[in-house]
Amino acid sequence: MKLCPKCKLNWIEDNENYCSLCDKTTLGKKGGGGNGKARTTYFQEEFTFTSQKAFYRGKSGFQAYNSKQENVGLVFMCDDKRTSAYEHCELCMYPAYYNQYGEWHRIQSHGGRIKWDKLCKILKEKAEYKVFID
Repeated sequence: MKLCPKCKLNWIEDNENYCSLCDKTTLGKKGGGGNGKARTTYFQEEFTFTSQKAFYRGKSGFQAYNSKQENVGLVFMCDDKRTSAYEHCELCMYPAYYNQYGEWHRIQSHGGRIKWDKLCKILKEKAEYKVFID
């Protein structure tokens, strides 16, 4: 037996990934790491991107906050022309949040990727943009 890695409250069998509650209420997403290994992270919450500019790991972007108003990372433009995510938003988490969210995400909201110019336009007009990442 072990604790569910998502909620850390319920006990599950060793061959199970999550408790029945977490299994029904979470969304699975592939989150990557700088080491080239993809790992699955689970979260289901609203994030807020603010117009506060930031610079992290060689990328320029905007501050990202979770639903607890913690500054969890940086949203920036994917500049890899080899991928379909080019010119769309990516989210890079700060190290303190890797265990909770993974290292980075090519984010989608309402089933589609968010274009970088759209986010920039919204943040120019408003101070923040709330998004539920799926």
